[in-house]
Amino acid sequence: DSTIEVEGRDINFDWKPSALLIRQISVATLTAREVDVRMIPSATGSGETALPDSMALPIKVNVKHFGIDRLTLRSSESDQVFLGIQFGFTGDAKRHRYFNLAFSSDFGSVGGEIDLSVTKPYELDGALDWTLGEAASRVFVHAALGGTLSRINGKLIGGVGALALSGTAVAAPFADSWLPELTLEARDADLANVVATLPKTALSGNLVAGTDRHGRLAGTLNLTNASAGTWTDMRLPLITISTRIAVDGEGLQFDQLKAGLGAGS
Repeated sequence: DSTIEVEGRDINFDWKPSALLIRQISVATLTAREVDVRMIPSATGSGETALPDSMALPIKVNVKHFGIDRLTLRSSESDQVFLGIQFGFTGDAKRHRYFNLAFSSDFGSVGGEIDLSVTKPYELDGALDWTLGEAASRVFVHAALGGTLSRINGKLIGGVGALALSGTAVAAPFADSWLPELTLEARDADLANVVATLPKTALSGNLVAGTDRHGRLAGTLNLTNASAGTWTDMRLPLITISTRIAVDGEGLQFDQLKAGLGAGS
């Protein structure tokens, strides 16, 4: 368990009091220049956040535009900054809907919509689009969402530039292991389509990964290359590769690397 402290600056609120006559709260805009959210863990807490039994609203609430110029999530480990947050919201005693969702951070830009039930286990559906970078090396993912708020299932379609990827993921945003399952698959992926100076490849395989109870991401990568060749032919003299991959604060770590070398046929 933890305590949450919220501080807002330059808050603007534009609403229609007359909507109360029909048991609604109607807000045209609710914006803030800056919002700081500080997470203070308890001395005996497990680190996981317990969800309430219900988030039902006694009357219907409509917010046409909710915006925060800068949101900072502060914790004992690090601060995360999100810019240009905006979305619309409608909710009542049965469902909550978040639409026209958009924000950006050091990890890229996100947009989409989410529909959520208001009682446990908080079933949800929706879609999110994530992008990072520009031009040929741009990373993009479309995630079709399902499951529950504590265990979100995602079907992923995306890639890096012209290199296509697909897969699945399970996110647990309120648990210590926030991404327990991640699978990415590639078929006949050509690295030269991402960066022109890289060798031509036809890589197929998958990455199977997940986070541990400390939130550290690790997994296994297995690839085959159907277009192996020589460096002089601008190809990769690599037929197979498998390795363990771990992500930490310093970047990627590779372990148990095995490679099958050759120029193919």
